[in-house]
Amino acid sequence: LMCSTSMSDSIYSRIIFVGREKELAWLTQMMKAALSDPEPQWMLSIQADGGMGKTQLLKQFVELAQAPQNSTNQRILITQYPIDLYQTSHQTERGILRSIAAQLTTASKAKPFAPFFKDLDYSFQATKDDIAHLRSSFLDCYNTLDTDRIILLFDTIELANQAIQLFFREMLPQLGPQQQRKFKPLVVTAGRTHLTNYCQHPQISPLELQGLSPQEICHYFDRSFQTRSAPEITQEVFERTSNLSQGSPILVALTIDWLNYGSLPEELDADSPEEFKQMMIELISELRNPEDQTILAMAQLKRRFDAGLLVEILGESLENASALIKSVSKFSFVKSHYNTNGDHQSCLLHDEMQRLVYDYIWQPCDPDNRLRREWSAKAVEYYNHLITAEKNQVFKQSLQLEQLYYALYADKDQGLDRWRSLLNQANINGFKEALNEEVQQFKDQLNNQEKQELALAWATLAYDKGLYQEARQGFENIFD
Repeated sequence: LMCSTSMSDSIYSRIIFVGREKELAWLTQMMKAALSDPEPQWMLSIQADGGMGKTQLLKQFVELAQAPQNSTNQRILITQYPIDLYQTSHQTERGILRSIAAQLTTASKAKPFAPFFKDLDYSFQATKDDIAHLRSSFLDCYNTLDTDRIILLFDTIELANQAIQLFFREMLPQLGPQQQRKFKPLVVTAGRTHLTNYCQHPQISPLELQGLSPQEICHYFDRSFQTRSAPEITQEVFERTSNLSQGSPILVALTIDWLNYGSLPEELDADSPEEFKQMMIELISELRNPEDQTILAMAQLKRRFDAGLLVEILGESLENASALIKSVSKFSFVKSHYNTNGDHQSCLLHDEMQRLVYDYIWQPCDPDNRLRREWSAKAVEYYNHLITAEKNQVFKQSLQLEQLYYALYADKDQGLDRWRSLLNQANINGFKEALNEEVQQFKDQLNNQEKQELALAWATLAYDKGLYQEARQGFENIFD
């Protein structure tokens, strides 16, 4: 690590949005056409590999829809902060319904979902998880919304677990156009997979997001260097960057970071896209402390990242940690999450950036996982404070799920004890399912007895949900 320096000297690119005129025009056209079309294509599925700018496209769409003079002159209620399945709170259907209701309530400046929130709070005291009742309660409130257009945005849908795939298959179609509704809905999903993987609906339009063109990359460079003396970059360098980055905006941004750090365009001598990624990402290992440590921590502590966690892990003061979070939140490879009031809640490393840091920095530098286990154990302690202070049951369960992940990572045996305890206390099937999903991620590390215990938990859950054929198959597999 190099010596410490001012955070204002960061070489990282800020978020820049270029191109995508065709995609934004498509989204605008869907908003217009659905007003008059009796059978509109009201679901748009945006698919692309990691780092292609799907999340930024959704953010641009939010800005477009919320512009004071939007081109459609509609009254619009929109989920300003996309329902990102990267977040633990969105890994259960009740969590997703709550998030949609909360955002539409904020946007409507009324309380159309008050009965639903009451039912949601009551359901935590029930002895049986009645998701059908919650769905009905949500739809009753949803149908009363007085507006022209409802826009629901979902991000990172490739992370949909069993519960969310069920939501996409069964509940999402019920949010579509219906005669008794005053408004027209539009659902936009973004991810590495298409929505059609989870929902077979005739009114889904697929959109494959392509990489930036050499001309758009040139424009990206121009905007990045407009306040600095730009390096001498030829058309050949733009084309080489385009080929090696495959037009990925996140990799184009990292190329600019690489140049800002003092590299020369002619040194861009990678022979393949993967070698190019390694060249760009290894820059982090040469960075200044504490920014380099912060990014490494974000790659490991991926569930949520805030100043308190940084204090616990790196021993920074709260003031310094808060400044670091504010600084890294502006980087092109960091995704920020906000609550429904618009307050910054936490930030996460872009999933593609996380993979690259893990592959090219963490693996060679911490081959036995020692430091990662140590940091995970500290995260478990930090979550104890968060869980104790949290009063909202939906948020508390999200924190418990995140803590379970780090407990399993730090010490598998202790993590499994925590899972058993939470499973015994849980009275909601959706939460039990989410707990099992956390353990499922560590299945390769379980011994045969522990694998059977997990299989029994899945089969028992299927029985409790009334899925008797699935439960029977699960029990028979265990007996075999």
